[in-house]
Amino acid sequence: MFNKMFKGIAVSLGMIATVYANDIQAAAADISPVQPLGIGAQLSATGKDAAPDQARTIERLMAASGANEMIEQLAALAAAGFGQRPPPQLQREDYDNFKSTFLQAFDATKIRHIVVDYLNRHYDATAYDASLALLNTPLAQHMAALEIQAMAPESQQEMMRFAKTTLSQATPARLAQVQRLDDAVQTSKTILNMQTMMAKTMIENMNNLVHVEQRIPEQEIAQMMEQMRREASGYTRQYTKLQYLYTYRSVTDEELDNYIALHESASGRHLTQLFNDAWMNVFERLSAELGEQLGQRISDEPSKKAH
Repeated sequence: MFNKMFKGIAVSLGMIATVYANDIQAAAADISPVQPLGIGAQLSATGKDAAPDQARTIERLMAASGANEMIEQLAALAAAGFGQRPPPQLQREDYDNFKSTFLQAFDATKIRHIVVDYLNRHYDATAYDASLALLNTPLAQHMAALEIQAMAPESQQEMMRFAKTTLSQATPARLAQVQRLDDAVQTSKTILNMQTMMAKTMIENMNNLVHVEQRIPEQEIAQMMEQMRREASGYTRQYTKLQYLYTYRSVTDEELDNYIALHESASGRHLTQLFNDAWMNVFERLSAELGEQLGQRISDEPSKKAH
């Protein structure tokens, strides 16, 4: 039910990382780490303390929502995002190192661990059971199958062909449905929030590795993030529209109306917020780790060149 949002997040993060590789590298250029943050070591023993019924419910929720499939595809989708933009004006070796460090963060086991840990910490038996009932309706299952099919990395090329040949034929009624669905699921809003949060967290955590006099001023970071959000907003909303039109191209208006109504229900709104928050948590953790790793990698370069 949320695969369409996850796909947009992963692909656009790869793209935004490409576009702003210069900014992130430049922000880290004067950094000399003084101590590691050890974000990875802070992961809790997810699920070990959860009651059996709670653990089973969360496993069913992960499966029915399509989160398991999405987690397995994240690295490939992020890599596809890198491929949709030309490399920035960096030395090829620097860019390859940046890309490698970025993609290595998308370890499926670690990400699943963070998501399940979040769901355990916010467990509500009544709300989770209602979410499962919604996800297991025939309509939600049918749509989930379409979303899983559309989120495969190889579907990117077909979607681009669809954009060139069929996108302009979308009816006003379908375009209005797409906007309503985006509003209900908060896809574009969440992607923009994650893009800026991820870049901001990476830079802030690189800042934490240096002495006070070397840090980038908070005001400068805020200006960078505002510029990033402005420049990414139009593309993000267009990409979401394309993604929805492509994914549900075989669905009738009536079916899509009914599906949107599921998202707009009380259980649908709870489920949307739950997974949006869970994924914000994932990318905040990954961003902090990336900030540490990028800062460490850049700080190692002078010593390598000296030898």
